[in-house]
Amino acid sequence: MSNPFQKIPEVYKKSVEKISSHPQKEDEKEYVENARKFIDLIRKSERVIWAGTGRQEEMANFSTRLIKANDKQTFCSSDSSIPYEYGSNDMVVALSSSGETKRTIHYAESAYKPIAKSTPVVAITNKESSTLSKIADKTNGFVVKIPGKSKNDRTEYQERQFSGTHEPLTMGGTLGELYSLEFILDAIGSAVTAKPVMDFHEEFWGEVKDYDPSPKQFQQLYEMLPEPINYLERKEKKKFPNKTIIGGLELSGVIARALSIRLSHCAGENEERLINYYKDAGNVAAREGDLTIIFSGSGQKFWKKTLEPIKEIGGNIFAVTSFTDSPLGKISDAHLEVPGRKRIRDRSKLEDPPKNPMQSLYEIRAFIAMEAFIHALVEEEEISLKAVENKHSQLT
Repeated sequence: MSNPFQKIPEVYKKSVEKISSHPQKEDEKEYVENARKFIDLIRKSERVIWAGTGRQEEMANFSTRLIKANDKQTFCSSDSSIPYEYGSNDMVVALSSSGETKRTIHYAESAYKPIAKSTPVVAITNKESSTLSKIADKTNGFVVKIPGKSKNDRTEYQERQFSGTHEPLTMGGTLGELYSLEFILDAIGSAVTAKPVMDFHEEFWGEVKDYDPSPKQFQQLYEMLPEPINYLERKEKKKFPNKTIIGGLELSGVIARALSIRLSHCAGENEERLINYYKDAGNVAAREGDLTIIFSGSGQKFWKKTLEPIKEIGGNIFAVTSFTDSPLGKISDAHLEVPGRKRIRDRSKLEDPPKNPMQSLYEIRAFIAMEAFIHALVEEEEISLKAVENKHSQLT
């Protein structure tokens, strides 16, 4: 059996090619027009409210930070400060591949006012007849259609999503999330740089593709990853099972959160992987043998100070950074080098979100590279579709 981690560079390249091949030539005019309308609406709006669920919420969170860096008041559905009421001069951007995600619909529905002027909703979805699309229509917003099929479509699901025969990514919905982010990055990037949408698209995704992930570094990550718990075999074991803690700040934190959701799905039918995002409710106490994965392009000193207590108790640290000689890189047991950041930052713990998506290459490369890692992990451990689906949250 071939080592799936050796295939990660190929899977990464195919993934970027798959994403950047959208839009097709015949769809470019509509794509560019939607990007123009999207930016015009953002510029005219007093506030921008982003809504999503699960990993689509992480795409919304990522977008919120880019817009906020461009001096626009904006909120995400993950924020406790999200407005209870929307004004007619606000706008709502709702992300849902199926267009039927209940929590996302809840946020979008609040924009419709039968008597007063509604708040326009931009629905980013793959289904133009969906509930979310209908809300966009009746609020005088519009629909941005992205490629993809509903998760309810079972045709060759496992073959398409796991083996890479039809899709190089894994576990339904991922391409929907990436296509959503692609549109948003292309629109914002075009506006910030004053370049035509498709010119920015070609330049940006060409840069994303210009990265060769190291199979050896991913193999090290896998070997450090605590095993899933098999509850049927734990009766006689008294030792605490080890867990994985994943962290990052600002845009890097969004990528960390997305990986924590994804990785928690990767275990067999009678198993569970203990995964914590470092900002989860309550304090996440690390123990000897636990793994901490930190995303920080700059590898700043803040993380070195934060991680020292974990090293002292025998915890393991894996850094995802642009600088292996940074304070974070030096305190880590192993690392994944992802280029993109230009310099090491020591001044504070703040990551200083970029205004131009071109400055977020580290995060986008890390995000897609981790998708390739999940692909390899699923193959290596022969995790079944049923096992993965049973771990998807019902609270959506």
